[in-house]
Amino acid sequence: MLFLLAGLRFSHEELAQAMREAKVTLNLWEESSLKEALADLAREEGLEEGLAEGIIKGREEGIARGREQGREQGEVEGQRVVICNLLTARFGALSDDLVAAINAADAATLTGMVPTLATGALADVRSRFGLQ
Repeated sequence: MLFLLAGLRFSHEELAQAMREAKVTLNLWEESSLKEALADLAREEGLEEGLAEGIIKGREEGIARGREQGREQGEVEGQRVVICNLLTARFGALSDDLVAAINAADAATLTGMVPTLATGALADVRSRFGLQ
């Protein structure tokens, strides 16, 4: 036991070498409850450090994902505004059901509307949004 306490004054390498050379002490160490207690403490500290690192990484990933989602939502909202402005310029005031359909459409639907918006009749646009 004194040998272990002496380790507080030696470097890790020196203590490890001394323990390897002293088989009796090593056998005592293997059977000691101190070994288990120190191992438990080390595991707890490792778990705490791992948890802290995981929280930081998760937060960073969440922020990045949130920024990406915000950017995508901004792009979709921009597409909606452009579509409404273009249709209003071509056909005059838009009906409430068409504006609602544009606002409910996803990014793929809005992007797919570009050819119809440029050359199609209002009936074609309404049809593409599932309206009569």
